[in-house]
Amino acid sequence: MVLLVGALSALPDPAQAAARAEALGTYNQSRGTVSLTGRQYGTTAADINAVLVSGGTLNLGDSTLTKSGDTTDLDNSRIYGQNAAVLAEYGAAINLSDSEVVTDGKGAGGVFVTNDGSALSVTGGRVTTSGGHSNAADANLGATMSLRDVDLTTTGEQSAAAAATLAGARLTLTGGTATATGPSSPALASTGTLTASDTTIDSADDYAATVDGANTLTLDHVTATGAAGGIRAFDSADGTPRGSATVTVRGGSLDAGGGDAFRVDGTNATLTVQDGAAITADGRLLTVLNGGTATLTAVAETLTGDVLATGGGHASVALTGGTALSGSTTGTALTLDAGSRWNVTADSALTTLSDPDGISGDTIANIIGNGHTVTYDPTLDANSDLDGRTYALRGGGSLRPAS
Repeated sequence: MVLLVGALSALPDPAQAAARAEALGTYNQSRGTVSLTGRQYGTTAADINAVLVSGGTLNLGDSTLTKSGDTTDLDNSRIYGQNAAVLAEYGAAINLSDSEVVTDGKGAGGVFVTNDGSALSVTGGRVTTSGGHSNAADANLGATMSLRDVDLTTTGEQSAAAAATLAGARLTLTGGTATATGPSSPALASTGTLTASDTTIDSADDYAATVDGANTLTLDHVTATGAAGGIRAFDSADGTPRGSATVTVRGGSLDAGGGDAFRVDGTNATLTVQDGAAITADGRLLTVLNGGTATLTAVAETLTGDVLATGGGHASVALTGGTALSGSTTGTALTLDAGSRWNVTADSALTTLSDPDGISGDTIANIIGNGHTVTYDPTLDANSDLDGRTYALRGGGSLRPAS
C-alpha cells in the first residue's frame, strides 16, 4: 500500500485525479470532496484498486466498478484492502449509491474500508465477488462501513458476504441480502462489531454467521440460513480465549440446516435469543466444546433442541419470560423463572439447577419429565438448596442426585 500512497501524493487536486481516472480506467483521490455519477472504473492490474480514496470524500453513484486478477499478498488484501475493487483508507470516506461492483480474482474484495476514521457507505446496488479470499464487504482496523438495501454475493472459498475484521471495525447492514456459496464461507463473519437488521443472509456451505474472539454479532429480525449450522463462536488465537463473544438474535429466524443452532468452540460466549426468534436445527440447540464456556439466555422463546457441553466445555442456560425448551441436556447449568418450563425429551445430566418458583416440596411443576431421569451434581454449592434429594417431575420421571 505504500507505493499507492506515494503515487497519490503527486496528484495536485481531485479534479486532476478524476481526469487521470478517465485515462487509466481507475480512480484515485487523496483529498477534497468529489461527486461523480454514471462512471465505469476497472482494472486487471495486480494489487490495484478500481477506486482508491486515501483522503477526502468521494460521492459516487450509478456506476460500474470492476476488478479482476489475483493479489500478490493475501495478508495485505485481508488487512489493507490491496486488490479490492473499492477501497477507502487513512480516514477517507466513500459514499457509493445504486452501483454495481464485480470482482474476479484471488484476494479481490468488493468494497473495503480500513484504518481508524475511514468510512464507507453503500446504498442500493450489488457487490459480487467470485474469487477465493474475497469478501464482498469488509471493514477493518477500526474503520466503519454501513450498507443499506445492498445485495452481497460471494462464490469463492473463504469469502464471507460481509465481514468486520480486526481492531474494532464496525459493519452494519440494513435490508438487502448477504449470500455466500463457496466452501468455508459464512454469510457474515465478525472479528469486530457486526450488526444486521432486516437482512436475508445465507451460507450454502458454512455457518450462517461466525464470531471470532471477544467480538460482537447482532441479528435483528434477520432471516438467516446456514447449511453447516447457525452461529459459530470460536477463537483463532492460540492459548487462553480473548474475553467473551457477544451474540444477540432478536426476532427473525435462524435455520441451522444439518448443524447446531449455536456452537461455541474453545472460546467464551454470551448468547441471547429474544423477541420471538424462530430457531430451527437438525443438530443441537447448543454445543459447547474444547474448553469453551457459553451462557445462553432465552427471553419469551419457544426452543427445541438438545444442549451438550463436552470436551471440557461448560454450558449455562437461562429460561426467562415464559420460555419453553424442549430437549435434553448434558453438562448444563439450568435456570428457570416462574413462567418458563423445560420439556425433557431424553435422560439428562445437569451440573446445577436453579428453579425456586418451580420446586414445591418434593415435586417440580415446570419441568415435564416424560418418564425420563434428570441428574444434578450434589457436591456443588450451587445445588445446596436441593439438599441431595430426589424430586418428582411433572408428567413422570425424576430429578435426582448423580451417583
